[in-house]
Amino acid sequence: MHDRQVRLATRAASEVQARSGFQRLVIGGPDQLVADVERHLHPYLRTIYHRRIDLGPGSGPDELRRAVDSAEAEIARALQSAAVDRLRDVVGRPDGRSGVAGLAPVLHALANHRVHRLLVSSGYEACGWRCPACATLATCGPTCPGCGQTMRVVDDVVSEAVDAAAAERARIDVCVGTADLDVLGGIGALLRY
Repeated sequence: MHDRQVRLATRAASEVQARSGFQRLVIGGPDQLVADVERHLHPYLRTIYHRRIDLGPGSGPDELRRAVDSAEAEIARALQSAAVDRLRDVVGRPDGRSGVAGLAPVLHALANHRVHRLLVSSGYEACGWRCPACATLATCGPTCPGCGQTMRVVDDVVSEAVDAAAAERARIDVCVGTADLDVLGGIGALLRY
């Protein structure tokens, strides 16, 4: 019976992943059963497996939801931390192609459509400028560095930068409690090229 449960569980995980494309996997259940499922996971599922969650066979939907929500929050924090670590490692490279940190360099990268992933400290705001003619964002004005038109003051150019990054289909991470990003100026970008 135990082997059958393991086969069913691993097959179900593979089928659900193929249909839904989920990117992280957590498994809950009795310790021995979970250990056996972990050993028999498809190799791809092993690469996206995060960890075991503490749930027993009698766990209800609310308990399951809380455990999954907690695991999702933990995964998000780990991914953001890894992105900030990568940003910290690439900022200042002589080629200037991998990443930038600080408001002015990020706004310049956005104006040149180079932002692949935008990282912003939660709550970070700053006044800035926006060009009504070409939508360029800048920390200084009033003359647009892109088209030379007169720019307008905006109360929160960081929010405008997030909107611009979303329009460019960049990935956006609003990071909570990431001191390394705060040290880098509260905002940074991993670049497309």
